[in-house]
Amino acid sequence: MTKRIQTLKQEDGFTFVETLLVLTIVMVIITFPIVQTKGVQEDMETALFFESFRSSITLMHNHAILNNQWTVIETKPDNREVHFRVLGVRNHPLEHRLRLPDSVSFRGSTMRFEFHPGSGTQAQLSPCRIQTKDGMVTLSFKMGSGRFAFE
Repeated sequence: MTKRIQTLKQEDGFTFVETLLVLTIVMVIITFPIVQTKGVQEDMETALFFESFRSSITLMHNHAILNNQWTVIETKPDNREVHFRVLGVRNHPLEHRLRLPDSVSFRGSTMRFEFHPGSGTQAQLSPCRIQTKDGMVTLSFKMGSGRFAFE
């Protein structure tokens, strides 16, 4: 029994200073990724915006061809959004708005792109300029085809 009591007394455990040191190191390791996520979050929001924008343009283009209806895309710099709709149809299921993230803004005034029914051609060839934190991105449509590119 005395041997067992002596063994317990020899195991002291951690001191208060050692515990504080370990907790400080753990806190630094845990908070380091939080500091880095602000830039990553902006990059992800920007990438998601452009992917949603691409998908919505393709959707409107395909709808004009397949359903023989005019479709319209309007950029609204003042409202920080893009509006997608089918002309002449109120509350169409494809009608939606895409909000710009804080790290993205349109340059210039409101622009309107219309896809012709049946063919999907697009007559507005003026480029749409979009400012991101990494630089300027230009949305341009190819003449007559309705095809587009972000450059």
